[in-house]
This record gives sequence, structure tokens and C-alpha cells, in this order.
Amino acid sequence: MLPVRSSQELEISPKVKYVLEHIMYRDSLDVIDKRHEEYTMRRMAIFLLLLAAAPVAARDLSGYMMEEAEELRMAATAAPGAVTGGASYYVLTDEGFVLRIQGDNGWHCFVERAFFVRAANGDAYDPRVRAPHCINEEGAATRMQEVFLRARLALDGLDQDAVDAEVNKAFQSGALRPPAGFAMTYMMSPEQWLGEGAGHWHPHLMFWVPYLENAHVGGNPPMGALPFIGSESGSRSAVLIVAVPPLEPDPPH
Repeated sequence: MLPVRSSQELEISPKVKYVLEHIMYRDSLDVIDKRHEEYTMRRMAIFLLLLAAAPVAARDLSGYMMEEAEELRMAATAAPGAVTGGASYYVLTDEGFVLRIQGDNGWHCFVERAFFVRAANGDAYDPRVRAPHCINEEGAATRMQEVFLRARLALDGLDQDAVDAEVNKAFQSGALRPPAGFAMTYMMSPEQWLGEGAGHWHPHLMFWVPYLENAHVGGNPPMGALPFIGSESGSRSAVLIVAVPPLEPDPPH
């Protein structure tokens, strides 16, 4: 039987010792490299997750906001008292339009901002735009929902093309739909300001008739005194615009 020698008694030649040390050093480098690679990959994965989750830079909201009482007052200037008296009212917040007063007559009043008017006058996202509406039930279930969605997306910082893309997705999914019945809104406020070139314009009524073309109403020029369908002519958002006389003050009771 061979005698057993302790590790202290083993004699390792310098050459063998060099080889063993080289192998151990190389293996340690491999471990370090693998750990560095895994660390780098983890950091990259975290970065990509954070990038995907990062919100779009929010838009400066200061120019779009109004004092709530003033916004409610302005919204009520859009239509006759018989409409505004029992209407629901909405105001714009940093999260979009929210209901402030629940009405009972089927009308819905709010002050639209510029998030919907790029096609109409090129002043999209002009913070000065104020467009008071009082819209009926079918209009509120359809067109108003698109107005509110566009406002929320724009306030979140999406550019106009991205907003259009999201709205198109909403129509494709059925979350939004064109009007299927009589849909109209009053826009008779003397305080409305619709952008450069339009200004306060005429008091008017708007009737949504999807896919109607301006030729169907005589091809009248946009923004004139005769009924017309503007740049949305022929689209799902086609709206017939009819100028009307200014509102008469409500008679005293």
C-alpha cells in the first residue's frame, strides 16, 4: 500500500505549478467576463424597460387652462338658455375633460381648445383657441368623445400625427364611432375665438353628416355666410356648418 502524503508534503514542479496557476487565472477571467456580460445585459434590459415605460414629455398646460368658474360661464354662452339651463358641463384639467355639473336635459356644454382644428385653420394646439359648444345627446356620444380623446392625448405630449394614429385605432376598435343619428352642436358664443384667420367668426350651428361632401350643399366656400362643409368634406367627420344670427338675450322671467 502506498503511503498517503499530506498536501504540505506534495512537491509540485515549477512547470506544473505555472500551468495550474495559468489555468486558474484564465478560469477566473472567464468568470469575470461572464459576470460582466450578464451585468451589462441586465443594465441594457433595465434601460430598455425604462425607455418603453417612460411617458412622453407632457405639454406645457398653462396656456390651455382656465379658471373653472370662468370656463363654466363661457361654456354657457354657446347656446340659448333653454339648452344651457339644464345641460351637463365639462372643464379641461391636466388629465383631459372631466364632468363638473351633471345636467338632465340631454345637452352637454364645454369649451373646446385647439386640439381638433388643425385641418380647419392650421392653428392646431394654439393655446389661445376657445370654442364653446353645447352638443346634443348623439353628438356627445360620438363627436364629443373624439374631442375629449384628442385633448387628453395632446396634453400627454403626443404630436399631431401620433394623436391621429391613436384616434384611428379607436375608430377601428369601435371605441369611437361616427354619428348614427341626428348629431348637432350650438356654437353661438360671441366669445369664441377659433384661431388666426377665423377669429370670433359667425355664431353657427354644426350638424354631423358622415361622408357628406361640400358639393352636396352647393360647394359654398368655407368660412362664408352660406352653409358649407370644410376640409372634412367626404370623411367620417364631415360636418355641415350653418351661420346663424347672434343669440338674443333671454327674456327676463
